[in-house]
Amino acid sequence: MFPKVSEHRRRKTGQMADKSAIEWTEATWNPVTGCDKVSPGCAHCYAETFAERFIGVPGHPYEQGFALKLWPHRLEHPLRWKRPRMIFVNSMSDLFHERIPDDYIAQIFEVMGAAGQHTFQILTKRLQRYEPDRIQRGTSWDDAPDTQPGRVGREPMVSR
Repeated sequence: MFPKVSEHRRRKTGQMADKSAIEWTEATWNPVTGCDKVSPGCAHCYAETFAERFIGVPGHPYEQGFALKLWPHRLEHPLRWKRPRMIFVNSMSDLFHERIPDDYIAQIFEVMGAAGQHTFQILTKRLQRYEPDRIQRGTSWDDAPDTQPGRVGREPMVSR
């Protein structure tokens, strides 16, 4: 399910992966990593499970575990790719986490706007901070009242 450590180091997971193993995207971009549980759906978080494997590995992005961390030097990564890609933003976090400053989120959206050749995907459980424009929208549902279908405002929902 997860890449081997050697593959992880080669691809620099957590930064920006050109070829994602996630079947519904092509690449990932993580200007933020880490998160906190906000609902029952967070109990089996793949990102936390992945990050916790690397606690104590010197120099690894998750050496300190799954604590929330901003990575400003990663902000411009999507601008380096010329070929259009479907990019999952913050595959290892929730972009709308309450401790991510609004101005940092605005910087992320500025980069997405400047990288018009790409389509960006954002998933969140924090719908109250969710105001993207020109971004493919989605949420992962669970039993928490704020993540249930029909509670997401005016956006049409598609379920599989």
